[in-house]
This record gives sequence, C-alpha cells and structure tokens, in this order.
Amino acid sequence: MSVVDKLTQRSNMDDFLTASSKTVKNTVSTLFHPTTYSQYFHPASYALVDHLSPLILERADLEERFRTNGSIHYYDQEREVEITPPPGDSHVSEIATRAGTATISQPFVGALQNVRLVGRCPVPVDRTNKLVLEAVVSPEVMALNMAHSARNGLDEIRPTRPSTSSHSNASGQDEIESAVLLYNQWNRGYFHWTVETLTRLEGVEAYRERTGEKPKLIVGPEPTRFQLESLALLGYDRDDLIEWDAHYGKVDRLIVPSVRRELNPGETSPVAHWWLHERMCKAADEEAAIETTDVSNRVYISREDADYRQILNEDEVLDVLESYGFEKYVLSDRSMAEDISLFSQADVIVAPHGAGLTNVLYSDNATVIELFRSNYVQPVYYVLSSQLGLDYRYLLCDYEGTDITVDVDTLEEAVVDAIEQ
Repeated sequence: MSVVDKLTQRSNMDDFLTASSKTVKNTVSTLFHPTTYSQYFHPASYALVDHLSPLILERADLEERFRTNGSIHYYDQEREVEITPPPGDSHVSEIATRAGTATISQPFVGALQNVRLVGRCPVPVDRTNKLVLEAVVSPEVMALNMAHSARNGLDEIRPTRPSTSSHSNASGQDEIESAVLLYNQWNRGYFHWTVETLTRLEGVEAYRERTGEKPKLIVGPEPTRFQLESLALLGYDRDDLIEWDAHYGKVDRLIVPSVRRELNPGETSPVAHWWLHERMCKAADEEAAIETTDVSNRVYISREDADYRQILNEDEVLDVLESYGFEKYVLSDRSMAEDISLFSQADVIVAPHGAGLTNVLYSDNATVIELFRSNYVQPVYYVLSSQLGLDYRYLLCDYEGTDITVDVDTLEEAVVDAIEQ
C-alpha cells in the first residue's frame, strides 16, 4: 500500500483541513496572547502600522477628508491635563513615568462615504482603499482585528455554517446606511469596552445633535450583558444595534469620532471619560437600582469569581478591612447600575488590579488603593484616578503565578491613612 493510500485510509480531507486550521489558529492565538503584549505585541503593532502607513488613513488625513466633504463637527475643547504622582517619595517606573502634563486636542466627528468593512473583527477600508485607523481606536486594536480575521478566515476553506445572526444587515453583502463601528477583538473585555468604546459615543451624539441622524451601532455577535446594560443606560436599545457576523459588508456613511489619546498612544486619554462619568452616573441615579444606604462607602472588590489575579490570603485581608467598616463585593453578581451606584458613593476602594477597577470612572472624591503583584504593574487606573481627581495609592505584593499575597500590616497602614486624611 502506498503512502498516499495509507494517509487516505487514516484520514479524510476535512480532518486534514481541520487539523491544519487549528495549528495555524493556535499559533496566531499564542502570538497575540495578553502575556506577550508588552514585550512583543505592543511594539510589533506599531511597527506594522508604520510599515502599512501608505495604506492607512491617519487622524490628520481623516480630519482633512471630513473638512473636504463638509461633514466635520468639532465638539468639547482642547484641554491641558496633568497626571499627579501618588503620595510617597519614590515609585516604580511604570507609575513614575506616567506623571506629567499633556495637551489633548479638540475632538471631532464626521462621516466617510462608501466604506467597506473587512473581516470577522472588521477593519474599515475607505473608497481610496485606505485603512481607517481612527475607527478602530489604536494600532494594537487594528493588529488584533487583522489577526482575528485571518485566523477565522481559515474556517472558510471548509463548509461554512449558516449565520445565526438575527440582524439581516450583519451578513454578507447587505449595505448599511449609516453606522459607527463599536466592535473589535478587545472590547468584549469590560475595561476596553468602557474606556475605548463607550467614550466614542460622545462623538456619535455630537454628530446626531448636528445632523438629526441616528447611526446604527455595529457591535459584535451576541453582545455581553454588560455591553447591553451600559448601552441601555446611555439610551440605546437592541433595535439600535447591528450584530456583526460576517466577513464583509458595506456602509454608506461610516461615522468616525476622533480618539483622544495624546497622553499615551496606546490608551484613550482620561478627558474622554468625563462625559461618560456624568452620563452614566445620572442614568444610574434615575434607574435607582439600589439605595446608597444599602451599601458601604468603604468598598473591597473581590476577584473570587476570576480564574487569575486572586488574593491568596483574602480571609486575612477581609479581617483587617471589615474592622474598618469595609464590605466585600463581587461585581459579576451585580448589574451595571448597581456597580455605578456603588462606586459613585464610595469613600475608599480597595481592589486587586483587574477590570473591576474600571468603575472608578464613576467615583467622586474617593481614595483608591490598588493591589499589584510586584512584577506586574499597570498604570491605567492610576492615570484614570488622577484625572478624575481621586486620591490614588498602590501596594506591591508577593505573588504566586498571577495570584498575590497581601501584607496585611502594610494594607492597614494605607487604609488608616486614607481614612484619616
């Protein structure tokens, strides 16, 4: 029996294609895993955008295009922002290097005509065949969208399953009249959805006020509970959404708000969060999900429901915190309105680093104490807290893998200092 006969006998073509697809997809997934982000992916994504620069519609070009077609609308204003250092004489480099000032340009919004959306996590391509970077937030997101679409495109070599989308505009060649892109590979995560996606709706609403046109919101298939709840608080229901479940589509008018990220190219500047703070807190108050008397104003956020970044000695931590009137909250058990109400009335918030701290965006006059493992410090909540006028502290903790052990004596000192200030 020949080698070919043996291979044919042991496997069919579909099995072969499936195995090949999995191998390539697993390789791509590894390359873009979050643990490789800072060392490899972040610089690689910027190198990719630099390499593709002749094919990319940059922010300045987009602004000029909007001026030319008469759709540009400026809103808010240029702002100077200052990130103040946390208390203390010395800080880890990740924190120290973020302190300083920056000028955040005046944002704008406009419409691009005849745009194609390409990929499972779509990248917009304008009629001059340029990639619209501003519509996908950042170079990192563009690279992720491209990788995700390439990985999922491998499935097309095998018979495709019927689309399960209930929205006719989300499939195939159907044309969408007017829409804004709110879907990318990262924003099924709570942090990225909130700070990089919901903040874009300020520009969308400025466009709507100027034109009277209400564009559809292109989101991912099967939106998460927090995505739907947050959009509902901002006045959008399911009928306003298009659930993207296609490899290709067309938009007659793609509404593109500019992204304020001059403070750090990889992040949305905190200026963009002020509008969201006001809108969401007002909506949560109106919904009256809970009474402020039902919760403590000293809040501990637990990650007991998470697979990683847990506190190994959480019982000891709770013994200390409860003696000062703290209560433990697991945010996945609560609605968006409840979380907003919880953070808006909090005086002191203690939490390990994680997406739950995104909700400090809704806090007023609070002290935030963030718990890091000593080999992994991310300054995003420090920057956010500083711009919202919150008092920010952090503790470096011993760790095992991604989990941490908190020095309860040091924590108690930080809590007492926060309470007595």
